[in-house]
Amino acid sequence: MNKLKNLFSLTYYAGVLAGTNNFRWILAILILALLISMQPSIFVITKVYPVVKDLENKVNALIDEVYPQKLEIKIKNGIAQTNVTEPYYIVIRQETLNNILSLEKNDPNTISKVRLLAIDTKGKAEEFEQYQTLALLTQTSLVYQSDNEINIYSLREIEDLTINKEIILAEIKNLNSKYNIANLLNIFILAAPLLIILSIFISQFYFFLLFSIAVYIMIKINKIEAGFKKTYSYTVAVAFVPLILWNIASFVPIVGQNLETIGSIIIIIIFVIAYLGIKKLKQEETKPPSQTPVNVSQANPVNPEVKPLIQTQKI
Repeated sequence: MNKLKNLFSLTYYAGVLAGTNNFRWILAILILALLISMQPSIFVITKVYPVVKDLENKVNALIDEVYPQKLEIKIKNGIAQTNVTEPYYIVIRQETLNNILSLEKNDPNTISKVRLLAIDTKGKAEEFEQYQTLALLTQTSLVYQSDNEINIYSLREIEDLTINKEIILAEIKNLNSKYNIANLLNIFILAAPLLIILSIFISQFYFFLLFSIAVYIMIKINKIEAGFKKTYSYTVAVAFVPLILWNIASFVPIVGQNLETIGSIIIIIIFVIAYLGIKKLKQEETKPPSQTPVNVSQANPVNPEVKPLIQTQKI
């Protein structure tokens, strides 16, 4: 309990700077890293992992549902040909898309199917928006939208190939068996929280390093003798409680929407606490030493009744 009270005491912070109080800055940064990593780690485990889990079977089921059995696309010398009546659309049910991505059930007003690819070898890239699709395959190009821009990829950049359902499923199986992609992704996702904690710990370390430079300047202005190691420990100490409270508050939606503004206020608060702690130490150093009264009876321990005789001589 006393240790907790110390975190709200300027006297304690002044002692950290003076070196009379010990503060475990490594433990403090680790606690901050654990707290900051909670939200991204929860997102990875609850949202990303369900998508990656059993990935090969999900992809196979997706191809089986989405890609038509009869459809075959051939690209030769940069020219696309198909064996179906065009325009032809490859679509996916919204429900299937939600299941794959582990999304919540869609709104009843949401469209039931999404057009993944429109195939029209007689179409033009300029007419892309008319097809209301994610991508358009024309005779000479693949057209798609990214970042609100329409991109055109020439089929001349692609080597001659044939695409059908059997070839796609065989290629997926070959890639997974060769590179073990599914298992590698699972391991990476499960290890992601540890990687997040480590990356945040390192970033916090350098954040406090930069912060300590500003605090060190304040210390030198006040002519206090303190090395950079003590300054670093002091900086982490004065910032620990404000940052803890800020990160806990970030779980509240209204606070999460104003993190930048509140973050700026937190930085100012940390500087104020650091300044007050420096001033506190300065006051302690400049305080005159207390005068201890002399007990005359102690002058002669053998006989307290006899007063010491002081003789003076004039020359």
